[in-house]
Amino acid sequence: FPVTIPVDYAMPTECPRCGAPVRVDNVHIYCTNTATCPAQVVGRLKAWVDEQGILEWGDAILVQVVEALKVKDVADLYKLTQKDLLSLDRMGAKSAENAFKSLHSKKAFPLPKYLGGLSIPGIGASTIQLLIDAGYRDLSAIEAMTQTQLVKVSGIGAGRAQSIRGWFQQGGSELVKRLQDVGVTPVAQVVGSLTGMSFCFTGSMKRKREDLANMVTSRGGVVKASVGKYLTYLVIADPNSGSSKAVAAAKNGTKCISEEDFLNLCV
Repeated sequence: FPVTIPVDYAMPTECPRCGAPVRVDNVHIYCTNTATCPAQVVGRLKAWVDEQGILEWGDAILVQVVEALKVKDVADLYKLTQKDLLSLDRMGAKSAENAFKSLHSKKAFPLPKYLGGLSIPGIGASTIQLLIDAGYRDLSAIEAMTQTQLVKVSGIGAGRAQSIRGWFQQGGSELVKRLQDVGVTPVAQVVGSLTGMSFCFTGSMKRKREDLANMVTSRGGVVKASVGKYLTYLVIADPNSGSSKAVAAAKNGTKCISEEDFLNLCV
């Protein structure tokens, strides 16, 4: 939609949150204080808890831990005590306990979600999965990748490669170390008979979808929610259904197999 800009509009020169100079990139305006701008810190914390499905940690509590408890990154979250949380506004004893338990109930995450939740610019879990599919199956292997190695991975490209390398070099490696110090670790990709393969399921299967997904991941494969360019197999319950996923698979050249064919691959 067309936007009418008031004649008296002035382009901001400072971040309204931290006062740092701003950078204009095409139609976007960015705060240049990427390290300590409170709004950006909150955004990175939110990206982490959302990616990992950590409940009890909404925007209100994240803003408070940054402003009142001086949390600067994800590793700092795990250093907070229940007493720290109880000191926040409108935080009762039960709420503090629930927030603390929610954060600490799980501290080992699949590598794609682990790195995908750390706000590497332009990089999400699906991009990390591309590196894993290319044979870089643990954190140390990805951290050691050169720009040349990254660019050679299908689907990465020079921009993403630079983003990954730059992130590790500009504090990412230190953040990873600090996360490990508080017990937060990535789980390396399982290597098995389905390593390097990805699967998407559609239709009503004889087995529970959860069981089928576990069969994939326990053998080193990857389960995807949708059909894309790099999907290996679409497992389809009814080959004559004409579902949208089947149409997309045909367009992308993805092989469609039955549930029985899938089970045979798992033997």
